[in-house]
Amino acid sequence: MSKINEKILVIDDDPLILQSYKKQFSGVMEIRTSEEPWLALEILKRSGPFAVLVSDYRLKEMDGLSLISEAHKIAPDTVKILLTGYADLELAIKAINEARVFRFLTKPCSNKDMAASFIDGINHYRHIVAERENLEKIFNGCVQMLTDVISLSTPVVFCKARKLMTLARQIAPHLGIGDLWQFETAAIFSQLGYVTLPHQLLEKISYKIALDGIEKQMVAKVPEAGEKLLKNIPRLEKIARIVRYCEKNFDGSGYPQDGLALADLPLESRALKILSEIVSLEEEFKDFEVISTRIRDGKGAFDPEMAELILAELEISSITAVSDEIEILKIPITELRIGDFLLADVLTSEGKLLFSGGNEVTQVILTKLLNYSELTKVQEPLTIRRKILA
Repeated sequence: MSKINEKILVIDDDPLILQSYKKQFSGVMEIRTSEEPWLALEILKRSGPFAVLVSDYRLKEMDGLSLISEAHKIAPDTVKILLTGYADLELAIKAINEARVFRFLTKPCSNKDMAASFIDGINHYRHIVAERENLEKIFNGCVQMLTDVISLSTPVVFCKARKLMTLARQIAPHLGIGDLWQFETAAIFSQLGYVTLPHQLLEKISYKIALDGIEKQMVAKVPEAGEKLLKNIPRLEKIARIVRYCEKNFDGSGYPQDGLALADLPLESRALKILSEIVSLEEEFKDFEVISTRIRDGKGAFDPEMAELILAELEISSITAVSDEIEILKIPITELRIGDFLLADVLTSEGKLLFSGGNEVTQVILTKLLNYSELTKVQEPLTIRRKILA
């Protein structure tokens, strides 16, 4: 039999049994062993992933079911097998129903039966991982589709969303935000609610025309609209909540009017509130000191401690950043590439905005521009920034 790549973790308080497992199976698979349950959990945490975990029921510090329940929190994909010297049907049912046990084996267990359980457990683990990876591909494709919807329907808003995502990626480690994907996705989807606004209002926003009172209220409720679009999508519930509060003031004023304020607001929402204001101010002011002053003067609007952390990080990065080798080009649409960066608005011959300057060219943007150029004249050449390939 060829060597199996997946690893097995076996827990038993009898060292002789553990030695026999290693002697019998280490030639074809990697076997890690532990006599102590808490040490086993550390091994699972630090040396994983493990395809299969096998635990004796009778352990000194905790029983095998409790160990398996703790192990599931650390490694939910790992397949769990429980061994016991007591052929207890009630225990077997409890093991399968409550502790997510894949197989229940009685001791003494022959090497043949144990080997068969290892193989079955590994195959089941492979199935779990393959299914999860497939679901993740489908899920990420849906997220990308929503992102493309924003880019096509509201180009100016999408430009801001991309800037927010870039800033979110930069400052997340300094704010203790562990789930970077969730934070970046919330940054993009913080602008999703704009797709619900009337076309005329989106045009006024695109051309920076002053809004009346009713229009301002509609824009203020954009995060709530975004939340409603997201909250029913599995795995996006937390992102929907971040989006709901991403424009709410730190003191609790503003939308949504539900009394939530201060540290009760999601950490990511408080960060996006500050980043959103910085992106908006950059359109008006190029001096970072002016932008910093405006943020610090926005008492009640922003989390002051978080604002200082973000401003300090952005100031340091602006001083120490080393730019990639780039070239500024003026090119026809037919020479545009994915990854180019639009430095100026892309307009039709009639002056209709297709995409605003500041957008990175994606497959969707490139396809739309090429299609438009087939149907109507687009103002060319396009001014772009392109990385110089080595």
